Amino acid sequence: EIVQEREACEQEVAELSGLLLEAQQQLTKKKHNLGSWDSQLAELLVRKQMAVDKRAFRDASTLNSQIKALSATRDVEAQELQNAAVQLAALNETLTAARLRAETLSVQMQDCREQKEENRMLLLTSQAREVQLLMEEEIENNNYETAALLQVQMESIQERCRRLQHTTRVPSFVHTEFAHKMDATTLTSLHLPSSANRSPAADPCAHVRVNLGGDD
Repeated sequence: EIVQEREACEQEVAELSGLLLEAQQQLTKKKHNLGSWDSQLAELLVRKQMAVDKRAFRDASTLNSQIKALSATRDVEAQELQNAAVQLAALNETLTAARLRAETLSVQMQDCREQKEENRMLLLTSQAREVQLLMEEEIENNNYETAALLQVQMESIQERCRRLQHTTRVPSFVHTEFAHKMDATTLTSLHLPSSANRSPAADPCAHVRVNLGGDD
């Protein structure tokens, strides 16, 4: 759900960015047009004043009509420019909010991923504890073959933990707790009797350890 919402939000950001760029271009064009109208009006006003000074009233009247028409066009352009500026500001505010929402969703996605990985690490810790108890029980009952198989399972859990630790951002205290439990679960720390102190008949898992440690 968060992923879909984030994708929709990113699409909205892309669309708003396009609209914002277009609005900025239109605003620039309107500013240019307004500046052009102002320049033309200034020139017509000078020409009108020169006609009045020369008492060329007919020319002055013609110029005055042109000034009125151009002023009306200029006023419309100025109003459109003002409206465009307001729309641009509103669009920019909407885009900022959409970007903030997209960033918030990205953080939430990351938090969800980290929570899942933390839960996976805690599950591995629980599995390691169960395997450790089973190993201790099997060793106590002299079931060394079963204990050796459990050791293989423990090593698999350790490897999964290492991969998880290198590819995720699970909080360090979880790794530390897991590593502490792992340190206490090797066959050596559980004091498995060595093959030198057991006869083959008394050691039903001797061939398993050889297979685990040898070539084949």
